[in-house]
Amino acid sequence: MNNHKEAQTFWGIVPNALTLGNLFCGCLGLVGAFNGGEAWALYCIALAAGLDFADGAAARLLRAPSDMGRELDSLADLVSFGLLPAALLMVNARSLMPSYGMAPWPLDGNASWPMPTFPAHSEAWWLLCFAAIPLASAWRLARYNLLTMPTPHFIGLPTPAHAMLWMGFLGSLASWPVTWLLKLEAWHLALAALGTSALLVSNLPMLSLKPSEVSKRFPYLRQALLGLVAVAIGFWGFGGLFAIMLLYIPFSILILRLL
Repeated sequence: MNNHKEAQTFWGIVPNALTLGNLFCGCLGLVGAFNGGEAWALYCIALAAGLDFADGAAARLLRAPSDMGRELDSLADLVSFGLLPAALLMVNARSLMPSYGMAPWPLDGNASWPMPTFPAHSEAWWLLCFAAIPLASAWRLARYNLLTMPTPHFIGLPTPAHAMLWMGFLGSLASWPVTWLLKLEAWHLALAALGTSALLVSNLPMLSLKPSEVSKRFPYLRQALLGLVAVAIGFWGFGGLFAIMLLYIPFSILILRLL
C-alpha cells in the first residue's frame, strides 16, 4: 500500500515538472520581449504550448492528476499565455507611437536602465489596454478551476489558443511584409486586445481536442484539425497559424451547434 502511494507520488512529479517547464518558458519569453528578442519570445510561447499539452497528456497516461498540478497549470498559463502575449503586444504598440519611433527598445547592445522615456501621455493610455489580457486570462483560469463537472467543450476562448492567435499575428508581421500595408497604429492593437480579452471571459462554446462527445460524433475531427494546422504552419509559417486560429473561433461555434 505504501509502495503504491510512493509510486503515485514519484510519477506525479513528471507532469508537474512539465508544467514548471511551461512557466520557465514564459519567464524567459518575458525577458526576451523586453530586451528586443521578439522572435525568442514567440518561440517561448510555442514551447510553452507544447509543454502545456504534454503535462496534461502525461497526467492522464500516468494516472497522476492532482490538485497541485491543476493549480500549477493555471499559474504557468497566466504567465506564458497571459503576461507574455500582453508584453509582446505592448512592445509592438509602443514601437508604432510617433513620439517613440520604430524601435521599442535600444538594440545596439548599449542599453542601460532605466529604459528610454515613456511615450507622450496622450498615446500611453493605449498601452493600458493590454493589461486586459492577463486580467481576463486570470479570470478565465480561475473560472475553469472552479468547475465541479467536466464539460465536453471549453467555455470561452482558451488561454493557450488566445496566445497562439497573437503569436501567429505578430510572427506574420515579420514573415509577411505585405501585412504592414495595413498601416497599423497602436490603438488598433489596443482595441484588438480588448476584443480578444472579451472572448477569454465570454460564455461562447469552444471546441476541445480532448476526448469528448464531439470526438464520438466526429471521430476523425481531431486528426483532421491537427493535420490542417501542421500543413498551414508548414506552408505559411506564422501566417498559417494566425489564419487557423482565426478560423478556430467560428468553426468551434458551428461544430458545437451541430451536436
